[in-house]
Amino acid sequence: MREGYHFSHKIRVRYTEIDGQMIVMNSSYLNYIIVTNTEFFRHLGINVTNFEDSQFDIALVTSYLEFKSPAFFDDVIECNLRIAEIGNKSYKAEYAFVREATGEILFTAQNTYACFNPILKKSIPIPDYVKEKFRALQGN
Repeated sequence: MREGYHFSHKIRVRYTEIDGQMIVMNSSYLNYIIVTNTEFFRHLGINVTNFEDSQFDIALVTSYLEFKSPAFFDDVIECNLRIAEIGNKSYKAEYAFVREATGEILFTAQNTYACFNPILKKSIPIPDYVKEKFRALQGN
């Protein structure tokens, strides 16, 4: 795990994620973020298979990606995530995706997510149990 990050997991680049230039397509990086989020919540013990039971879900509000170097077929990418800010109804996550073999940063991202109730279809405050898990990672 990269220093300063709260969670890390690995993804191997699959053939379907590359383009005619033989590099990972830009859209695939967004999928890597989604997979990283899913694994992150699973790691925290937060239900990722049935958000309706927990009456808590997240929606992407903003996403900023900065590409530094291409990833190639069969590369293993270390996906790092940290919770940068915790608000009342939203939080900001930061990501660093690194080629495992070299430690080279491939891209970084900053996303803001809003919390909502999937049954009522309206925004809600971040549940206390989620905030507590986020703060524990931050050391607060």
